[in-house]
Amino acid sequence: INAASSIKILLDAAGGVTLIFIAGTLIGLEAAPGVVDWRWLTLALLGVGLLAAGTVTCQTVLSRQPPPSAIAAEPPLPARQRLNLEFSLFLLSRLLLMAAVFIFPTYGLYFVMDVVEVEQPAQVVAWMILAIGGALVLAAWLSGRVFDRLGRKPVALAGAVAAALSTAALLAANGALAVVLTASVIGAAVGMLLSANWAMANELSDRQNAGLLMGIVNLATIGGAAAARTLGPFIDWLNRFSEDRGYYGLIALCAALFLLGALALLPVKAGQRRPAEGGAAASGGEPPGVGG
Repeated sequence: INAASSIKILLDAAGGVTLIFIAGTLIGLEAAPGVVDWRWLTLALLGVGLLAAGTVTCQTVLSRQPPPSAIAAEPPLPARQRLNLEFSLFLLSRLLLMAAVFIFPTYGLYFVMDVVEVEQPAQVVAWMILAIGGALVLAAWLSGRVFDRLGRKPVALAGAVAAALSTAALLAANGALAVVLTASVIGAAVGMLLSANWAMANELSDRQNAGLLMGIVNLATIGGAAAARTLGPFIDWLNRFSEDRGYYGLIALCAALFLLGALALLPVKAGQRRPAEGGAAASGGEPPGVGG
């Protein structure tokens, strides 16, 4: 689980950064004279990428689908065991954490334009994306090596606290370099957090109902991303009281969401380092089910 979770987050970040870089480059060619509509070409590239990824995923899943006899031999756990308090707290934590993760990518350009007031905000944001993506990929790769020593939950909590502190540090950023450096620290913290959090999600799911439970986890992920995109009116409302207050409030809210997500994760027992954990992993044992 540890290695797979780290690789999953690493590939997520690498693919996202690569597509953002390519898409930004193609859209930037729109101003150049020519007969090619670069915006439509960018959309076509994204569509082809989604189609190719979906095709590979479907083929891989179907090729590894267990025979019906094996599935029937393992009765599913009752719903009350699958969706207990511990799993519910994990979902709440993930909802809060993902909302915090998606806030700055959504409103970062406006923050750089209106608060930091750099001359070329789009270029600064591009450098920020590369810094965040690079640090996230590196942290996700290194986190898998730390899980076995400290446990997944301590790494997730440390990542959430580090993300909150580095996000709050944006309040003191007064230039492009400071924003990019702070963004790289945020990326590293988020890389630790996401790798450990996804490994915990796998540990909380049971073999018989893994598809259902991981689908619910992804709903919490989507819910957090959607919640982050509804904060525009909150920024405008605070900006009416004083200039840039909305952005400062947004950063404070982002840091608070990281901390609240960590607090919601504290009662969850999954992801803690146990003496038998290494032996179970080495023997190919299954992670414990949601019902304990």
